[in-house]
Amino acid sequence: MSNPGYQITLDLTDRPCLVIGGGENAGERTGRLLEARARVTVVSPNLTPGLERLSSEGRIVHRRRRFEEGDLEGVFLVMHTVMADPALSRRLFALSQERGFLLNAHDQPDLSNFIMPALVRRGLLRVAVSTSGESPGVAKQVREGLETIFDETFGAYLDWVAGQRRRAKAEEPDPERRLGRIRETTEGLRIEGKVHYPEAWEKAKKGVGGRGSGVG
Repeated sequence: MSNPGYQITLDLTDRPCLVIGGGENAGERTGRLLEARARVTVVSPNLTPGLERLSSEGRIVHRRRRFEEGDLEGVFLVMHTVMADPALSRRLFALSQERGFLLNAHDQPDLSNFIMPALVRRGLLRVAVSTSGESPGVAKQVREGLETIFDETFGAYLDWVAGQRRRAKAEEPDPERRLGRIRETTEGLRIEGKVHYPEAWEKAKKGVGGRGSGVG
């Protein structure tokens, strides 16, 4: 039975985090860590142009070599993106169990102690989408669908709400009136959407196709 996990948001502000690998996946993971204000070190003989730029700007520390166990010293979280080295993945997982750091091995949930959800980002908004590691393709489709609902206008709206909330807290000493001002910013907000299922699923529900519906 799949493990749905326990969804949380980590405060990585000034936390030392390690990214192993220098490809596109490493670049995406590094970007999300920097957005979370982590201190990021990347270990890889080579980097994408984007990671090279971050290194030259001093936004990340780059160790231009392969991973060494000493790289884990003081590290809070590790993003392992080198999929072509299963021995390294197993070694890192054993070390994470021994030393207690957080580890995500890309596309290797059995060798990770947390998984990366698909993420919708619009300004201050963060919506994490997980299928418990069972269907990354579905998670991607859900994320892309939500991105059409939570567009750039929603990001601007959320910025406005945050500003109004700060103003109400600073300007209104009466708790009830302060709460009333804050509630006005969300009254009438409604989220609507519709799911369009693939034809294969519609046939499966009807028992069509010859392979068994799989529907209880």
